Amino acid sequence: MAEKTERPNAEATPSKQPASAQPTASTEASAARVRKPVWSRVLTRRTLLVAAASLAALPLVLGALARLHLSEPGWELDLGTYRFEGPADPHEVIVGAEFQVHVTLLQGVEDRGRTLLQRNRQRVRQNLQQLLREARGRDFIDPKLLGLKRQIRETLNNTLHLRAVEEVIITDLELTRALPPSESLAPSESLAPSPVADELDGRVSATSLRREELDP
Repeated sequence: MAEKTERPNAEATPSKQPASAQPTASTEASAARVRKPVWSRVLTRRTLLVAAASLAALPLVLGALARLHLSEPGWELDLGTYRFEGPADPHEVIVGAEFQVHVTLLQGVEDRGRTLLQRNRQRVRQNLQQLLREARGRDFIDPKLLGLKRQIRETLNNTLHLRAVEEVIITDLELTRALPPSESLAPSESLAPSPVADELDGRVSATSLRREELDP
């Protein structure tokens, strides 16, 4: 009897593939990295944490920069417009004034001084107006206005209960001067009778009476 040779079933036995064609773990990881979008590689957990910390610290940084800028020497505050109306005094040359008031604050108390000026702005204005009501026209004769500036600085520091104002600056000054006395006579003086004229009128009247007595 002829021996039967069994042939392997092609369907049951899987065909072997080359080693190069079989996927490996490193190959799959490389393919996964290639397939990730760009934003997923940029927005990592560490990047998000750094961005969140930066945003949280941004207000603090801006506040520190603002305080540093405002504390520089020469930083000024505008206190508004003020007017002076002098009393009726014939010896005063200046009877009115209008000007702007600005101040600079001492280093180290800028923030506190600025806060107090904002909180007490109406009281500050009231006290400065009272100071100007007590002023005189001679206070504006000095070109540098040193005396008036010193009084304003003292009034502000006393109002704030803090030595915060370093310098007072006055700008846009407009002065009103008294009118010079008129050289012409007043109407009452020009119409007043002259003694010489009265004497002449008396002589004329006496002469007329004597003539009337002599006439028959």
